[in-house]
Amino acid sequence: MRVAIGLAAGALLLASTATTFAQTPGASADVKMPTGTSVGTATFTQEAGGTRLKAEFKGLPAGQHGIHVHAVGKCDGPDFMTAGGHFNPGMKMHGLNNPQGAHAGDMENLTVGADGAGTIDFLLKDITLGTGAGSLFGPDGTALVIHAMPDDEMTDPSGNSGARIACGLINKAGTTAQAAPAVVASPSTLPRTGSAGLPIDASLPAALTGFGAIVACLSLWRRRR
Repeated sequence: MRVAIGLAAGALLLASTATTFAQTPGASADVKMPTGTSVGTATFTQEAGGTRLKAEFKGLPAGQHGIHVHAVGKCDGPDFMTAGGHFNPGMKMHGLNNPQGAHAGDMENLTVGADGAGTIDFLLKDITLGTGAGSLFGPDGTALVIHAMPDDEMTDPSGNSGARIACGLINKAGTTAQAAPAVVASPSTLPRTGSAGLPIDASLPAALTGFGAIVACLSLWRRRR
C-alpha cells in the first residue's frame, strides 16, 4: 500500500512538472513605437487548439486598434512596412467575419482605454510554435503589428485598419532576435556544459525531481519493513 502511495505521489509530481512546461510561453514580442519606445510585451503559448496570445500594452492612443501577426520578422520604422502583409499560409481572405477568411494572423481588435492601456487574450487557431506552414518561426520570421484604426473584420487585405503604429518581432523564448533556421552541429562543436561534455536540457533537473520523489518513497518503505 505504501509503495502504491509513493508511486502515485511521484507520478503526480512528474505530471505537474510536465504541465508547468506546457504552459510556459514559447515566444514573445517586445512591441515598440517608431521612436523605439516599448508599449508592451506579448507572449505566445502553445495550446491544444492553437497558440494563445496574451499581451498588456500602455502608451497607445485610446480607442480600438487592429492587431495582427504579420508575415515577415522585420520592424523597420517609421511605417513598419517591412513586416509584410498578414500571416496567411492558408491563402484566405482577411477578417474574422469574412466567409472566405480569415488570415491565420487575424484576431479581434485591441481596445485601449483613456489611460493608454489595453490587454488582449486571443487564441490563434491556425498558428503553431512548432513546425509546418502555420509556424511563427518560418524562414521569414513573423511580427506582431498594431494599427492606428479598428479592423472592420471583413475588408481584404487588412480590414481598413490604417497605418502601422507599433511593431514587435516574434522571437522564441530566451532569444532577443528573430531566430535563424536551426543548424545541426557536429558532436565536436557541441557546448561542453555537463561533466560528460554534452549539452544539458534545461528541463532535465525538473524531471529528475519527480523521479527522485519516487525513489525516496521506495527507500522509506524499505526502511520501515
